[in-house]
Amino acid sequence: MFVYVIGAPRGPKKVGCAKDVDARLRQFQTAYHRPLSVIFSIIVPDDTCQAIERRAHWLLKESKLQGEWFKVGSKDAIAAVRQAGMENGVGELAPSPAGRPPMNVKPMLVRLPEGMAERIDEIAGSNRRAEFIREAIEREIKRRQCSKPE
Repeated sequence: MFVYVIGAPRGPKKVGCAKDVDARLRQFQTAYHRPLSVIFSIIVPDDTCQAIERRAHWLLKESKLQGEWFKVGSKDAIAAVRQAGMENGVGELAPSPAGRPPMNVKPMLVRLPEGMAERIDEIAGSNRRAEFIREAIEREIKRRQCSKPE
């Protein structure tokens, strides 16, 4: 399951759960006059998806428009989803590219030291944290393989 944020760059944001975020985006797009996109999505265990969604809605309650739509910026919507995930024991999950899980890859909890996520975001840019970490791990694995004695 995914918890996602869908919206237009300067429009309202929708926070919800879905098994197929791309299909959900297509559903909303047919009824919305501006182009929508998946702003953020994370893979979460099926049994926590609804709890994370409800908590994110509660965190954004002051900005509620109607239903699951909120008048907030992308950063605030993403922050609410991440905080809700942490509060529900999910930990820091890597954002999924374009709302899809990587093929043959299991979601993995990653606990970073305090302040590390922000440092990575400064270096790699927002919404590239997972890519940055994956690339760093791949480089380190290659380095260690090259330095192994035969």
